[in-house]
Amino acid sequence: MGFFFGLNADCGCFGNAIKSDFGWGMILRNTLLLLITIYISYFMVKSNKNERNL
Repeated sequence: MGFFFGLNADCGCFGNAIKSDFGWGMILRNTLLLLITIYISYFMVKSNKNERNL
């Protein structure tokens, strides 16, 4: 939301390794991390259901 309101705040989440300014790069990075998390979670749940059915 900060990007749309023009806020400029570095959260420091990744230390000095990655600059965390609000912008399209942060939105893209966070979206990618969210998609990876959903993908991994989906297959973990699917795998657990298959193990219970054996």
